[in-house]
Amino acid sequence: MTHVDCVNKETLWVTKMAIRRWEVRQRLKFIENRLFWEGRVNRSDLTDFFEVSAIQASGDIARYQELAPLNVAYDASRKCYIPTPEFSPILVNPDAESYLAQLVEISKGDGGPVISVVETPQRCIDPNVLRKVLAVMRESLDIQLMYQSMSRPRPTWRWITPHALSSDGRRWHIRAFCHTDGMFKDFLLARIIGLGDTREGSLTSIADIKWNSFVDVIIAPHPGLSPEQKDVIECDYGMAGGKRTISVREALLFYFIKNLGLDCTNAGKPEEQQLTIVNGAEIDRILSGGASRATD
Repeated sequence: MTHVDCVNKETLWVTKMAIRRWEVRQRLKFIENRLFWEGRVNRSDLTDFFEVSAIQASGDIARYQELAPLNVAYDASRKCYIPTPEFSPILVNPDAESYLAQLVEISKGDGGPVISVVETPQRCIDPNVLRKVLAVMRESLDIQLMYQSMSRPRPTWRWITPHALSSDGRRWHIRAFCHTDGMFKDFLLARIIGLGDTREGSLTSIADIKWNSFVDVIIAPHPGLSPEQKDVIECDYGMAGGKRTISVREALLFYFIKNLGLDCTNAGKPEEQQLTIVNGAEIDRILSGGASRATD
Protein backbone atom coordinates (compact mmCIF):
# COMPACT_ATOMS: atom_id res chain seq x y z
CA MET A 1 0.00 0.00 0.00
CA THR A 2 1.42 3.39 -0.97
CA HIS A 3 1.21 6.51 1.15
CA VAL A 4 -1.25 7.96 -1.37
CA ASP A 5 -3.45 4.92 -0.76
CA CYS A 6 -3.29 5.69 2.93
CA VAL A 7 -4.39 9.27 2.31
CA ASN A 8 -7.29 8.05 0.15
CA LYS A 9 -8.17 5.63 2.89
CA GLU A 10 -8.15 8.55 5.30
CA THR A 11 -10.87 10.31 3.29
CA LEU A 12 -13.15 7.30 3.57
CA TRP A 13 -12.24 6.75 7.20
CA VAL A 14 -12.98 10.38 8.09
CA THR A 15 -16.47 9.96 6.67
CA LYS A 16 -17.21 6.80 8.57
CA MET A 17 -15.46 7.19 11.89
CA ALA A 18 -15.57 9.46 14.92
CA ILE A 19 -12.67 11.55 13.63
CA ARG A 20 -15.36 14.01 12.60
CA ARG A 21 -15.54 14.98 16.24
CA TRP A 22 -13.27 17.94 16.95
CA GLU A 23 -11.84 16.41 20.12
CA VAL A 24 -10.83 13.21 18.33
CA ARG A 25 -9.22 15.15 15.49
CA GLN A 26 -7.19 17.12 18.00
CA ARG A 27 -5.93 13.97 19.71
CA LEU A 28 -5.01 12.34 16.40
CA LYS A 29 -3.14 15.48 15.32
CA PHE A 30 -1.41 15.43 18.69
CA ILE A 31 -0.28 11.85 18.06
CA GLU A 32 1.10 12.77 14.65
CA ASN A 33 2.82 15.88 15.99
CA ARG A 34 4.49 13.85 18.73
CA LEU A 35 5.66 11.28 16.23
CA PHE A 36 7.11 13.99 14.00
CA TRP A 37 8.72 16.25 16.59
CA GLU A 38 9.42 13.97 19.54
CA GLY A 39 10.01 10.72 17.67
CA ARG A 40 7.69 8.80 19.99
CA VAL A 41 4.25 8.76 21.59
CA ASN A 42 2.51 6.62 24.18
CA ARG A 43 -0.74 6.47 26.10
CA SER A 44 0.49 8.60 28.98
CA ASP A 45 1.18 11.50 26.59
CA LEU A 46 -2.50 11.56 25.71
CA THR A 47 -3.81 10.94 29.21
CA ASP A 48 -1.62 13.67 30.69
CA PHE A 49 -2.28 16.28 28.01
CA PHE A 50 -5.98 15.70 27.34
CA GLU A 51 -6.98 14.18 30.68
CA VAL A 52 -8.62 11.19 28.99
CA SER A 53 -8.67 7.61 30.22
CA ALA A 54 -6.03 5.05 29.31
CA ILE A 55 -8.70 3.15 27.36
CA GLN A 56 -9.52 6.26 25.35
CA ALA A 57 -5.83 6.91 24.69
CA SER A 58 -5.34 3.35 23.45
CA GLY A 59 -8.34 3.76 21.17
CA ASP A 60 -6.94 6.99 19.73
CA ILE A 61 -3.59 5.38 18.96
CA ALA A 62 -5.39 2.44 17.35
CA ARG A 63 -7.39 4.89 15.22
CA TYR A 64 -4.22 6.59 14.08
CA GLN A 65 -2.68 3.21 13.21
CA GLU A 66 -5.74 2.40 11.12
CA LEU A 67 -5.58 5.81 9.49
CA ALA A 68 -1.86 5.76 8.70
CA PRO A 69 -0.49 2.21 9.05
CA LEU A 70 2.76 3.11 7.28
CA ASN A 71 3.51 5.95 9.68
CA VAL A 72 3.76 4.26 13.05
CA ALA A 73 5.19 1.13 14.66
CA TYR A 74 5.37 -0.13 18.22
CA ASP A 75 8.83 -0.32 19.82
CA ALA A 76 8.61 -3.02 22.47
CA SER A 77 12.00 -2.18 23.99
CA ARG A 78 11.07 1.46 24.56
CA LYS A 79 7.39 0.71 25.23
CA CYS A 80 6.16 3.43 22.93
CA TYR A 81 5.06 4.07 19.36
CA ILE A 82 7.65 5.50 16.99
CA PRO A 83 7.57 6.86 13.43
CA THR A 84 8.57 4.47 10.68
CA PRO A 85 11.26 5.38 8.12
CA GLU A 86 8.41 6.01 5.67
CA PHE A 87 6.64 8.42 8.05
CA SER A 88 4.93 11.31 6.30
CA PRO A 89 2.40 13.59 8.06
CA ILE A 90 -1.15 13.45 6.72
CA LEU A 91 -3.11 15.31 9.41
CA VAL A 92 -0.77 18.21 10.19
CA ASN A 93 1.57 20.45 8.28
CA PRO A 94 4.61 20.63 10.56
CA ASP A 95 5.55 24.23 11.24
CA ALA A 96 8.65 25.11 13.25
CA GLU A 97 7.33 28.40 14.63
CA SER A 98 4.10 26.81 15.80
CA TYR A 99 5.95 24.03 17.56
CA LEU A 100 8.38 26.43 19.20
CA ALA A 101 5.47 28.57 20.36
CA GLN A 102 3.96 25.48 21.98
CA LEU A 103 7.16 24.99 23.94
CA VAL A 104 6.63 28.43 25.44
CA GLU A 105 2.89 28.20 25.92
CA ILE A 106 1.36 24.74 25.66
CA SER A 107 -2.22 25.83 25.19
CA LYS A 108 -4.47 28.86 25.21
CA GLY A 109 -8.05 28.97 26.38
CA ASP A 110 -10.91 29.71 24.00
CA GLY A 111 -12.99 32.84 24.21
CA GLY A 112 -11.94 36.18 25.65
CA PRO A 113 -11.76 39.65 24.13
CA VAL A 114 -10.94 40.44 20.54
CA ILE A 115 -7.20 41.08 20.28
CA SER A 116 -4.79 42.30 17.67
CA VAL A 117 -1.04 41.78 17.77
CA VAL A 118 1.56 43.85 15.95
CA GLU A 119 3.05 41.42 13.48
CA THR A 120 6.81 40.96 13.45
CA PRO A 121 8.44 39.28 10.45
CA GLN A 122 9.53 35.81 11.52
CA ARG A 123 12.75 34.17 10.45
CA CYS A 124 12.15 31.09 8.34
CA ILE A 125 12.99 27.85 10.17
CA ASP A 126 13.00 24.57 8.27
CA PRO A 127 10.85 22.15 10.32
CA ASN A 128 13.01 19.23 9.22
CA VAL A 129 16.10 21.00 10.57
CA LEU A 130 14.39 21.62 13.91
CA ARG A 131 13.15 18.04 14.03
CA LYS A 132 16.65 16.67 13.45
CA VAL A 133 18.21 18.98 16.03
CA LEU A 134 15.63 17.90 18.62
CA ALA A 135 16.43 14.26 17.90
CA VAL A 136 20.16 14.90 18.24
CA MET A 137 19.64 16.58 21.61
CA ARG A 138 17.47 13.71 22.84
CA GLU A 139 20.19 11.21 21.92
CA SER A 140 23.05 13.43 23.21
CA LEU A 141 24.84 13.39 19.87
CA ASP A 142 27.13 15.75 17.98
CA ILE A 143 25.94 16.95 14.58
CA GLN A 144 27.67 18.50 11.59
CA LEU A 145 25.87 21.46 10.08
CA MET A 146 26.29 23.99 7.30
CA TYR A 147 25.88 27.38 8.92
CA GLN A 148 25.84 30.94 7.61
CA SER A 149 27.26 33.20 10.30
CA MET A 150 27.62 36.97 10.21
CA SER A 151 31.34 36.67 10.95
CA ARG A 152 32.18 34.62 7.85
CA PRO A 153 31.42 35.58 4.22
CA ARG A 154 30.30 32.10 3.21
CA PRO A 155 28.52 29.17 4.86
CA THR A 156 30.84 26.70 6.53
CA TRP A 157 30.55 23.16 7.85
CA ARG A 158 31.16 22.71 11.56
CA TRP A 159 30.56 20.17 14.30
CA ILE A 160 28.43 21.25 17.24
CA THR A 161 27.13 19.60 20.41
CA PRO A 162 23.63 21.05 20.99
CA HIS A 163 22.00 20.79 24.39
CA ALA A 164 19.19 23.37 24.57
CA LEU A 165 16.93 25.74 22.69
CA SER A 166 16.54 29.37 23.67
CA SER A 167 14.64 32.41 22.44
CA ASP A 168 15.42 36.08 22.84
CA GLY A 169 11.77 36.88 22.19
CA ARG A 170 12.29 37.32 18.46
CA ARG A 171 14.72 34.62 17.36
CA TRP A 172 15.22 30.98 18.25
CA HIS A 173 18.73 29.70 18.94
CA ILE A 174 20.41 26.38 19.54
CA ARG A 175 22.71 26.51 22.55
CA ALA A 176 25.65 24.33 21.61
CA PHE A 177 29.38 23.76 21.91
CA CYS A 178 31.09 24.77 18.67
CA HIS A 179 34.01 22.45 17.92
CA THR A 180 35.35 24.92 15.35
CA ASP A 181 35.66 27.81 17.80
CA GLY A 182 36.10 25.71 20.95
CA MET A 183 33.36 27.41 22.97
CA PHE A 184 29.65 27.35 23.76
CA LYS A 185 27.70 29.61 21.42
CA ASP A 186 24.19 30.42 20.21
CA PHE A 187 23.30 29.38 16.67
CA LEU A 188 20.26 30.82 14.94
CA LEU A 189 18.00 28.03 13.72
CA ALA A 190 17.11 30.07 10.64
CA ARG A 191 20.75 30.21 9.52
CA ILE A 192 21.26 26.45 9.37
CA ILE A 193 21.49 25.70 5.66
CA GLY A 194 22.19 21.98 5.78
CA LEU A 195 22.73 19.04 8.11
CA GLY A 196 25.43 16.40 7.86
CA ASP A 197 26.58 13.41 9.85
CA THR A 198 26.09 12.70 13.54
CA ARG A 199 28.42 11.04 16.00
CA GLU A 200 28.54 10.12 19.66
CA GLY A 201 28.29 13.21 21.84
CA SER A 202 31.50 14.53 23.31
CA LEU A 203 30.14 16.97 25.93
CA THR A 204 27.17 17.49 28.22
CA SER A 205 25.28 20.61 29.23
CA ILE A 206 27.08 20.53 32.58
CA ALA A 207 30.16 21.92 30.83
CA ASP A 208 28.25 25.04 29.72
CA ILE A 209 29.01 27.19 32.76
CA LYS A 210 27.28 30.33 31.47
CA TRP A 211 24.12 28.38 30.70
CA ASN A 212 24.03 26.87 34.18
CA SER A 213 24.90 30.11 35.99
CA PHE A 214 22.22 32.64 36.93
CA VAL A 215 22.56 36.37 37.49
CA ASP A 216 20.22 38.54 39.56
CA VAL A 217 19.29 41.69 37.64
CA ILE A 218 17.78 44.31 39.95
CA ILE A 219 15.63 46.82 38.06
CA ALA A 220 14.10 50.05 39.35
CA PRO A 221 12.52 53.19 37.87
CA HIS A 222 15.01 55.46 36.12
CA PRO A 223 16.33 58.03 38.63
CA GLY A 224 15.53 60.86 36.20
CA LEU A 225 11.78 60.24 36.38
CA SER A 226 9.42 62.26 38.56
CA PRO A 227 7.96 60.62 41.69
CA GLU A 228 4.64 60.16 39.89
CA GLN A 229 6.32 58.55 36.87
CA LYS A 230 8.30 56.26 39.15
CA ASP A 231 5.05 55.10 40.76
CA VAL A 232 3.71 54.19 37.31
CA ILE A 233 6.83 52.17 36.43
CA GLU A 234 6.77 50.38 39.78
CA CYS A 235 3.18 49.36 39.09
CA ASP A 236 3.96 48.35 35.48
CA TYR A 237 6.69 45.91 36.50
CA GLY A 238 5.24 44.69 39.79
CA MET A 239 8.02 46.18 41.91
CA ALA A 240 8.10 45.99 45.67
CA GLY A 241 9.93 48.66 47.61
CA GLY A 242 10.82 50.44 44.37
CA LYS A 243 12.68 47.57 42.72
CA ARG A 244 12.38 44.06 41.37
CA THR A 245 14.93 41.25 41.14
CA ILE A 246 14.88 38.96 38.11
CA SER A 247 17.05 35.85 37.81
CA VAL A 248 18.49 35.42 34.31
CA ARG A 249 20.77 32.77 32.84
CA GLU A 250 24.18 34.32 32.25
CA ALA A 251 24.10 32.95 28.70
CA LEU A 252 20.91 34.94 28.04
CA LEU A 253 21.83 38.10 29.93
CA PHE A 254 22.79 40.12 26.86
CA TYR A 255 19.40 39.40 25.24
CA PHE A 256 17.55 40.31 28.42
CA ILE A 257 19.29 43.68 28.70
CA LYS A 258 18.81 44.41 25.00
CA ASN A 259 15.11 43.51 24.96
CA LEU A 260 14.31 45.80 27.88
CA GLY A 261 16.36 48.61 26.33
CA LEU A 262 18.41 48.89 29.50
CA ASP A 263 21.60 50.90 29.83
CA CYS A 264 23.90 50.22 32.74
CA THR A 265 25.14 53.83 32.59
CA ASN A 266 21.67 55.49 32.56
CA ALA A 267 22.80 57.48 29.53
CA GLY A 268 19.41 57.28 27.81
CA LYS A 269 16.53 59.71 28.24
CA PRO A 270 14.56 58.85 31.39
CA GLU A 271 11.16 58.82 29.62
CA GLU A 272 12.50 56.46 26.94
CA GLN A 273 14.60 54.14 29.09
CA GLN A 274 12.17 54.20 32.05
CA LEU A 275 14.20 51.59 33.93
CA THR A 276 17.60 51.43 35.52
CA ILE A 277 19.72 48.53 36.68
CA VAL A 278 20.44 48.94 40.38
CA ASN A 279 23.41 46.56 40.20
CA GLY A 280 24.52 47.99 36.86
CA ALA A 281 28.26 47.84 37.64
CA GLU A 282 28.04 44.09 38.32
CA ILE A 283 25.99 43.45 35.17
CA ASP A 284 28.32 45.58 33.04
CA ARG A 285 31.29 43.61 34.37
CA ILE A 286 29.65 40.31 33.45
CA LEU A 287 28.72 41.55 29.98
CA SER A 288 32.23 42.89 29.43
CA GLY A 289 33.50 39.39 30.16
CA GLY A 290 31.58 38.05 27.18
CA ALA A 291 28.35 36.77 28.73
CA SER A 292 25.76 36.02 26.07
CA ARG A 293 27.90 37.50 23.31
CA ALA A 294 29.10 34.17 22.00
CA THR A 295 26.57 34.27 19.17
CA ASP A 296 27.13 33.33 15.57
